[in-house]
Amino acid sequence: MIKIALWRLKMGMHQCLFCPPGTRLTPENSSSGDTVLVFAGGGVWKVPDLIKHYVRVHKWLPPQKFVTDVMSREIDLTAINTRLPAERIGYLEGKFETGDVPADFLEKLAWAMQVADLAGNRQQFRGG
Repeated sequence: MIKIALWRLKMGMHQCLFCPPGTRLTPENSSSGDTVLVFAGGGVWKVPDLIKHYVRVHKWLPPQKFVTDVMSREIDLTAINTRLPAERIGYLEGKFETGDVPADFLEKLAWAMQVADLAGNRQQFRGG
């Protein structure tokens, strides 16, 4: 068990701070990286892997512009792997706004993150 915990620390695993203490570490509630999503409408967003968990489990309500970009499903593949300035969202601390997203938002967000990952626009954390 200690070996696994040390490996997670080295790889930069981060567990959701909003889940109850003692919650078992799973791929659903832990993160090892960030993804930059670039949309055709000009939105550039840097999001943690945990963003889907925050929306699904903790009812975090992303900014409306981000929701609109995700719902458009218009990823700008020409801008993948560029160093465009990205707005960081989904790095939750303290209180945050909650609410409901459109019915298929999470499905479209997962698709967008997968496309960006396959295009090489995901950064994995490295422990220190």
